[in-house]
Amino acid sequence: REKLSLLFSNFEIIELKHLDFEEAAGWIDASLGKKFRNGFLRRMMLRLTNSHPYYLDVLLRRFRSLLAIQGDVEVTQPMFVSCLEEELFDHRGVLYQHFLMQIFTVTRSRSSYSHGDVLLSLALGKKKMSQITKFLKKPSEEIKKIIHRLIQEQLIAKHGSFYDVTDSLFRFWLAEVYYRKRALFDLNVQFSRNEFRASVSRWLDMLEKEDGKDLPLRI
Repeated sequence: REKLSLLFSNFEIIELKHLDFEEAAGWIDASLGKKFRNGFLRRMMLRLTNSHPYYLDVLLRRFRSLLAIQGDVEVTQPMFVSCLEEELFDHRGVLYQHFLMQIFTVTRSRSSYSHGDVLLSLALGKKKMSQITKFLKKPSEEIKKIIHRLIQEQLIAKHGSFYDVTDSLFRFWLAEVYYRKRALFDLNVQFSRNEFRASVSRWLDMLEKEDGKDLPLRI
């Protein structure tokens, strides 16, 4: 807990803790009831968000909006993809803005991409210092300073000689959205949007096949 004095008032900052499986499942039931019955999609929702209450709340609100607009009776895979598209890919999405501000807050400058690029490299699987410096073509001393700052901000964690983005949904956003808009410099927004939808759909199809296998076959 931290105390933040703002103007003449005191505001208490309370860190939101991840929910356990039963709590998260209960929240989904309370929010959407029988409209979110697909067991696989529910598991993917919890896997992506790691049952973080803020992420769950934003996505469940979006599902309710899509259900009302589209007139569907329950959440389907195309709607699941649309939900992620509107919240993560669209620049007006609450979660898109949330993650972008996380980068800007650490960088303290909207003209510098160095911290975001290090986060992106980690999200793309470059988890060792040598891999990051090679991928970004920057000196190791500069990367070390950035990594130290990101660890201080609790955006990444160190495990031996490996580094990783601690937030699963942030990591997903970096790899699927920030990469397209930052690294690929694709000016065709609709093309990028379609590519995002296709990529998420392929990811879900792959995981659904794995989910349907017996445990020995998954290993």
